[in-house]
Amino acid sequence: MAKYDYDAIIIGAGIGGLVCGCYLAKAGLKTLIVEKNSFVGGYCSSFTRGGFSFDACVHSLGSMREGGVLNQVLEDLNLKNKLSLKRNDPSDVVVSLEHKIYFWNDYKKTINNFQNTFPKEKKSIKAFFNLVMNFDLKDIIKFRKSTFDDLLKYYFNERKLTALLSFPIFINSGLPPSRISSIIALTVFREFIIDGGYYPAHNIQELASVFLKKFKDFGGRIYLSTQVKNFIIKDEVIQEVHLDNKSFLTSKFVVSAVDMKQTFVDFVKNSKKRFLAKNILKKLKPSLSMFVFYLGFKNYFSEFKHQNLNIYYLEHFNVEKMYYEAIEGDFSKINWFLLHLNNKKRTMAVFINSLFKNKSFWHKYRNNYSDIIIKKIEKKIIKSSLNIEVKEICTPITLFRETLNFQGAAYGWSSVPSRLGSLTKFQSAFDNLFLTGHWSSAFYGVPGVAFLGRDTAKKVLNKLEGLK
Repeated sequence: MAKYDYDAIIIGAGIGGLVCGCYLAKAGLKTLIVEKNSFVGGYCSSFTRGGFSFDACVHSLGSMREGGVLNQVLEDLNLKNKLSLKRNDPSDVVVSLEHKIYFWNDYKKTINNFQNTFPKEKKSIKAFFNLVMNFDLKDIIKFRKSTFDDLLKYYFNERKLTALLSFPIFINSGLPPSRISSIIALTVFREFIIDGGYYPAHNIQELASVFLKKFKDFGGRIYLSTQVKNFIIKDEVIQEVHLDNKSFLTSKFVVSAVDMKQTFVDFVKNSKKRFLAKNILKKLKPSLSMFVFYLGFKNYFSEFKHQNLNIYYLEHFNVEKMYYEAIEGDFSKINWFLLHLNNKKRTMAVFINSLFKNKSFWHKYRNNYSDIIIKKIEKKIIKSSLNIEVKEICTPITLFRETLNFQGAAYGWSSVPSRLGSLTKFQSAFDNLFLTGHWSSAFYGVPGVAFLGRDTAKKVLNKLEGLK
């Protein structure tokens, strides 16, 4: 019997890779995680500039209700008492020139807010939220080929209402209602908005840090600042994993928690499946990326009594138009964005969906674009000078550099209805390779990749059991 360096090598220490690693190490597998950066967490990480602490791309956590995925993972790994999560109430607010809709911890209160604003749609609002909280297999079958726009038209007539419901989905998925799968949109709505707003005591990095500590406590090992260069494949089995430090490692199983283009094009060199994978990947489109900038202020904002709030701001009700404005990239036309305001820390992160574009484009326009949006925030949201002490800008190029996600994609592949199930072709490409993370399936955000990390670990353990 062959002797291996490891039972499992996991590529990537984002939340999906860390969760998968925890479950495998807990089960007694000798497990290694290889991470290109000097820190863990991927998009779910934090950094400091000028004395201010900022969260990179995750503005809050979701799915912590009883039965919620993230809640279940933390319970499985005995981590709930290691992570002090506070839920903001309200967690989110959608602000237009005409309306202000709050999302409260008590979702019935949120329903009342919508019903009071749109009384003619009272019954439909209740029915829609009931679907969001309780959709099951029969609903998935019913709406599996539908877009979110189809679903909204099924329930509502009021255009402004559908815009206020779909705008947070657009920000958190990069797709307008006419393109995103209704099932994915419902999932995002439930796990990000209705059951969202949870925040660690200090910063988002704490979540990744507690997973890393637990992984090590279970006996797991991690290589930071180390990249996988390629696989050596024989008889459709990964025989060796080559690292950039020139070491060669063997493992019974390999779990890729990174971009699928890296996995099947960059890492796979000596297999005919590389060509087949390239052809399939050409048919898949990455999601939009993000233009993000982070601000640290001299002062607190007395008009915001809520210390930690996600503010979705829009001036018009055409979410389809927003999508094309994001692709066009003319920020003078953009009158919509997401602000994560942490008044206690005197910080703000501003998120705008964006096309990738090239390095020279962002070098030329990044400061001008952030200044345009800052002026709009001062006029529409804060209504006073921001008194900025620190400004840090993150472009799609930055996201690519930090994660190597194809075209700096914020959400993996675009979740159009046809994507559901389209990625299964890759799951069994090589006998000992498993995929996890947001590129491997139609799941979003921290709850989604946490679920996939747990699910992938189960598949590895089942495969191991079958080999005995």
